[in-house]
Amino acid sequence: CWAPEFHYIEKYGNYYMTYSTNRGGNGILKSTTGNPEGPYVELTDNEVVGSERFNIDGSFFEDDDGRLYYLWQDGMIAEISLQDAQGNDEVRFLSEPILLGVPASTSPTSQNNPDKYDYEHVGFEGVYLTKIDGKYYLSCAEFNTNSDDLVAADIRYAQDNGLAVP
Repeated sequence: CWAPEFHYIEKYGNYYMTYSTNRGGNGILKSTTGNPEGPYVELTDNEVVGSERFNIDGSFFEDDDGRLYYLWQDGMIAEISLQDAQGNDEVRFLSEPILLGVPASTSPTSQNNPDKYDYEHVGFEGVYLTKIDGKYYLSCAEFNTNSDDLVAADIRYAQDNGLAVP
């Protein structure tokens, strides 16, 4: 596995880890002790977490209102729950996954078509969302198609005052 991320999820009072697998999926682990050093137990039972759209680089974002979101790959996001109503471990989506996009109206090249998006995704991988002083910040990695070097990558980021997720 690769690309692990450790998160303390306040609503559950515990540490969780996301990871990517060689089979093109994501997994979620939960600390059995409540400590970041673990040990951890698998919550996803070797199932693919995400959607049919490239499942790598999972990440969590917990908003101020207590809603927990799962992000992956190139800007996919969905509200997620890691427990059932009785507090038992259960991974399930609470909303349909959507693909975050950048409104074309913010781009000088697309101002005549505000209902479209500039990109079909917000980055190729490594999507991460955080909130600082009331503003949301999204970052990700993207291949640089303007480079002669096929392995070149750029870091992209976006900032907004709100999170438009169902």
